[in-house]
Amino acid sequence: MRRFIKKQCIIMATLCMALGIVGCGGSNSGNDAKSATQATVQENKDEAKNVYKELNDAVEKSTDVADGIITVWYYGIYDADDGEGNGEVFINDLCAKLGVDTQTFIDINNKNNFFEVRQGFDGLYRVRVDSFSNVVNCYIECRKNDGTYDDISKMLDDAKNSIKNIPESASYYSKLKEYYVEANSFYEFCLSPTGNYDDAGNKVEEFRSKCQGYKSDLSFDLE
Repeated sequence: MRRFIKKQCIIMATLCMALGIVGCGGSNSGNDAKSATQATVQENKDEAKNVYKELNDAVEKSTDVADGIITVWYYGIYDADDGEGNGEVFINDLCAKLGVDTQTFIDINNKNNFFEVRQGFDGLYRVRVDSFSNVVNCYIECRKNDGTYDDISKMLDDAKNSIKNIPESASYYSKLKEYYVEANSFYEFCLSPTGNYDDAGNKVEEFRSKCQGYKSDLSFDLE
């Protein structure tokens, strides 16, 4: 009888251990699935943070370019004169506005024929400014030459490709995509600004304001 009871006890103990192992296994599987989900969510958020940074940097560079465009636009209309009223400016003054050295300006002008350059009797070189648009277009070519536009384009391309990896269900997805569209439109405007001086200035302020709005809206989740 004692042997029978002992045997039953051993069987019960074995069953309890088995059930415990199964129970623990089920719990670990649940934890593993939860951990995997959390890891995926974090990976998506890290991707979104990278996109957010790329867009912020692209907008910052576009803003610098746009400010330069508005500055030289004004210069081309109102200030492009050497003081003699003949529509000419000293080459050094124009280069300072364009943000380039003299040789770079000469190389770019030789390729595009924006301006007529002549040497005066005083030995100084002057540039005839017949149209403000030539000043604006020359400025754009200067920024292309120094790689600024390529930098912005790469940032936007990287952001666009990364957005594709973020699930549409993410709370920040729609705003991030809208931010990209606005940043890209800003870049395209900087490539080919349109309208008159006042229109262009207003358009730049509109881009700046909208992009700042997206940046602020996304900062809570992505900063």
